[in-house]
Amino acid sequence: MDKEDLSCLPTLHINEIDRKIIPEKTATVTSGKVPVQLCVQPTNGITYLNMMSNMSDVPADLKPYVPLFCDVITKMGAGSMDYKELSQQIELTTSGLGAGTHVNQHHSDNYSYEQGVEFSSYCLDRNVDKMLDLWNNIFCSPNLKDESRLMTLVMMEAANLSSSISGQGHSYAMTHCSSRMNAAAQLKEVLGGMAQVSTMKTLAETDESAVITIVEKLQKIGQFLLNKNNIRFAINSTSEQMSTNQNKVEKFIEGIPGDLKSTEKYTQHGYFEPELVKTQFELPFSVNYMSKAVETVPYTHEDFPKLRVLSRMMSAKYLHREIREKGGAYGSGAVCGSGVFSFYSYRDPNSSKTLQVFDEAVKWVVDDKFVPEDVDEAKLSVFQQTDKPITPGSAGMTLFLSGITDEMRQTMRDRLFQVSKQDVINVTKKSKLGCELNILV
Repeated sequence: MDKEDLSCLPTLHINEIDRKIIPEKTATVTSGKVPVQLCVQPTNGITYLNMMSNMSDVPADLKPYVPLFCDVITKMGAGSMDYKELSQQIELTTSGLGAGTHVNQHHSDNYSYEQGVEFSSYCLDRNVDKMLDLWNNIFCSPNLKDESRLMTLVMMEAANLSSSISGQGHSYAMTHCSSRMNAAAQLKEVLGGMAQVSTMKTLAETDESAVITIVEKLQKIGQFLLNKNNIRFAINSTSEQMSTNQNKVEKFIEGIPGDLKSTEKYTQHGYFEPELVKTQFELPFSVNYMSKAVETVPYTHEDFPKLRVLSRMMSAKYLHREIREKGGAYGSGAVCGSGVFSFYSYRDPNSSKTLQVFDEAVKWVVDDKFVPEDVDEAKLSVFQQTDKPITPGSAGMTLFLSGITDEMRQTMRDRLFQVSKQDVINVTKKSKLGCELNILV
């Protein structure tokens, strides 16, 4: 069969990609010494609010319970309202009140990371006062004592986590693998990996007489998080509404407990020795979720864009062919995150063969079995992700959540354009992709 001539097809070339990022203009002010990031956006009459409460002071024995705290804190009632009344007020005046754990590797240091709980919501401009009143009730007088309601939420969350494994097993595998690479990844496993699934399963099986212990733990967590001791805010709204919103948030800050003790975002862990460990979780599935993870460099390192291109090229040009098409798995790929490079397969009928393919993918690159066009396609794939449209409510969140500035983003973009075929080969040889940590799920 003759080889198809692909040159006749419409093709997007690298030189057609804009070399400049779209800046996300923000300003940071202080309100009662608390940092508040302001981002003016065409939000069409909607105000977006994000709050990040640092949890570095939460004791280690309580951290496995923080995800449960996030799940129940807006569903248990607050102030004079029971959970039904609170739910009704939330639905009447906001899009919903959310809380979730946040762990983010420092953009330039593998041994520093931020850990916190992000509280978020948005509403029509006319309802900002009501939205902040609801948050004030939650911060000042949360009701966590309704044991029956709490256990209902615990069992629901435990069931949701258990059922999520079949659809997100590859994510759980990568999270568990990465947990041996650095302290941030280790905490992610505690808060959102198989360790958290196990924690919630244990809590769901708690005897009724021991529920009070869970309540006490959640109350202690609230004492660390529901205050302004180490918190920061982000507001996205129109220019006409921004000043009004800023004043309202300042009033909210004055009304919540605590005194600003620190504005330090990052936890310094010191040296973390990566471990070579192979783990298997036996689950009632006829397929596997495989992963291999290795320690790499942080976001601002000059090799990071090369590894991003490498991961996309490996995924499309080798892993998909060998694991998906030949091996019969539903999916596979490589992912480059800050500090960790991961391989994965999804709903995979094989195990040892897939691990062998992960190693062969590295050899495929080192042996120069690809062409420059493969690198260009991988770059386009990276730009497709980085250049996707950003909603007005999400603008400025890269800086707020990750500390990555426009200057860092532009440097990353410049370096991506410069990545060559030889760069990809060199970074593969230079990296630790041969030092693996494996997991079978």
